[in-house]
Amino acid sequence: MDTPGVLWPKLDEQRIALNLSFVGSIKDNIIDIEELACKLLERLGHGYFDRIQERYDIWERENGVVMLEQLCKRRGFILKGNEYDYERGARILLDEFRGGVLGQISLEEPGETISTQE
Repeated sequence: MDTPGVLWPKLDEQRIALNLSFVGSIKDNIIDIEELACKLLERLGHGYFDRIQERYDIWERENGVVMLEQLCKRRGFILKGNEYDYERGARILLDEFRGGVLGQISLEEPGETISTQE
């Protein structure tokens, strides 16, 4: 999607880039979705932990990798050799987050300022 004048041509601030990635405004094929899912789980762990705990039966709050492993385990996303299917778990999480399955969630906190350095 071309958004001249709406988005900055260069996203220096990582939090802005992550927020845009979480909602799908930055294409998944240019980002490691497993890492993105881990970062989303960590972010949701602060403020929306009850929702991910209820939806995915996750009990770890601080470590995104462990949280994604718990999601994969609870959903049965296991590959041969008892390896977790991180990609499948990440895609499910991102699809459900973007589809509103987890409810209304704000990625920005009150009083948060966005810098627009050029």
